[in-house]
Amino acid sequence: MKKLVISALAASMASATALASESEWADLDRDVQALSASLAGLESSGVKLGGYIRAAYLMSGDVVTTSGNDLGDFDILNARLKATGSRGDIGYVLQAGFEDGGSDSILKDAYVNIPVGANLTVRAGQFKAIIARDSLVSSSRLFFVDRSEIGSLFATRREGVALMGTFDTFDWAVTVQDGSDNDGDEYLIALRGEIDFLGDGVDLVEGAFGASDEIEGTAGVSYWDDGQLQDGNGLLFQGTLATSMYSVNVWVADISDDLYTGNGSSGFLQADSTPFGVMGTFMVTQPSETQGGWEVGARFQDMDDTDDTNIIDIGVNYYGSGHDYKYFLNWSSVDGNGFDGDIISIGLNVGF
Repeated sequence: MKKLVISALAASMASATALASESEWADLDRDVQALSASLAGLESSGVKLGGYIRAAYLMSGDVVTTSGNDLGDFDILNARLKATGSRGDIGYVLQAGFEDGGSDSILKDAYVNIPVGANLTVRAGQFKAIIARDSLVSSSRLFFVDRSEIGSLFATRREGVALMGTFDTFDWAVTVQDGSDNDGDEYLIALRGEIDFLGDGVDLVEGAFGASDEIEGTAGVSYWDDGQLQDGNGLLFQGTLATSMYSVNVWVADISDDLYTGNGSSGFLQADSTPFGVMGTFMVTQPSETQGGWEVGARFQDMDDTDDTNIIDIGVNYYGSGHDYKYFLNWSSVDGNGFDGDIISIGLNVGF
């Protein structure tokens, strides 16, 4: 079969060569030169291209879907292409997603960071609200297949502006974005403060892999209010510890009488509730020049909803080359009066 394909390709190339005129080859040469010049221009201007692919197989033996069917699905969880760079002092980020075979291709991040003073930056464009640490971590840097429920709630990008500041070990941000009425005149307003209380603080990554040998700690508190809802506000408290051997992440939210959905909520969070979550990981083996590293972890979430829903996740990750070459195996169990079942996910993350 391979010989037939190669022969067909060779015949096609021969025909194309015979039919191509000298002017066509000249046009091709000019196109190649123009492309080379464009790529050289991108490199000289400091544009960095990157991205990642997360592919997985998800299966279940119990009812876990709203349709009532068991799950057996090959899935592209994420397929991202990202460009970052700067013009003068202004930095920019542009990211697109191509999940589900291209049917859900969509603009993700598209924003600029503008320095406006000592340790002050204005962000403008489309980006995630600066509220939950669990949502700000890139999907490629997650330990588990899915974000925590509070992370999923605020993972949606929206248009708006943010003012961000840094004072020694303390970071803060004020975010104003389109609210749940989208193009209406109501806004999602958020305030966040975060302090690195141990070491240099924890990077935006889940798990212990890549952390310092010395213990690092970060704690934050956030407030949000969706103007479209009569009582659509809430508070979030979060703390994270990490070393090269283990990591711990805890969060608790106080959600008011109306729930901001953000178009990214899983449906487990409810209004007038106090959900919480705790997560821990441990590096079983550290990576070396000859072998990768293994990390195990567990997470428990209590939704404090009317169905008494609890979610348990247990995972194992193998890091062949950090998060840019990572295998993952997850078992997730949802236990509640209205929704019950287990999901097993196995997959690979490759970054470039």
